[in-house]
Amino acid sequence: MSEVNNINDMQVNANCDSNSDAIIKTLAQKWYNNMLVYNICIVRLNIKKIDGVDVEVTVTFDDDIILGIFFCKLSIETPLISDPGGNYYPIQTYQSKLLYNKSPERTKWTQEMMEKSIVSLQSELKEFRYHKRTNNFMNKQDVEVYDAEVSIFESSNISYVSDICCVCHDVTSSKTECNHSLCLSCWSDLKVQYHPDHEDEDYYDRQLSTGSLCPMCRRFMQRVLGNSM
Repeated sequence: MSEVNNINDMQVNANCDSNSDAIIKTLAQKWYNNMLVYNICIVRLNIKKIDGVDVEVTVTFDDDIILGIFFCKLSIETPLISDPGGNYYPIQTYQSKLLYNKSPERTKWTQEMMEKSIVSLQSELKEFRYHKRTNNFMNKQDVEVYDAEVSIFESSNISYVSDICCVCHDVTSSKTECNHSLCLSCWSDLKVQYHPDHEDEDYYDRQLSTGSLCPMCRRFMQRVLGNSM
């Protein structure tokens, strides 16, 4: 399995059309070379925030033998979210709509397929916004569908979300481990610090114990991804 980290020198800029194609080809070639070695390519992009929310973004190029397709999967995770039981999980895994059917002439990923996938991912990532009510990243179309559903079915006895962020007072479905409502936008703005009980430990151990304090009860909330200070 191949994983490429911290791709700072390979940034695709849609505003620079004259250089865009060359940059995309260079990036696709880098990823494709890893695919040739491992038959799967997992790329961790160096994106730190989407719409103001701390994230880690991973792109997976793989194939599904049963369905007979190649697919490009975009995974967006946050180091913040947990449920009241303290279980952390990705807030959304998104699979690109750009799929390729297998055929006798197409039995493995090609560099050209990766180039098309990168262009698709570029446009899709620009559309993502953090939606507080659903606690997910959604594109414009997803938001319109959700809002239409709410407008049709929500009534005095039917509620989609009933919680209010304790900081910005917007409607949200995000809760801390201590069961306080806190949207990820406000959560991302909290000061990141070491666990009070671990400040005297060595650097490596303290890096594994970074987090923030709940604005309501001051309970320490550990970050489970991207533990950087």
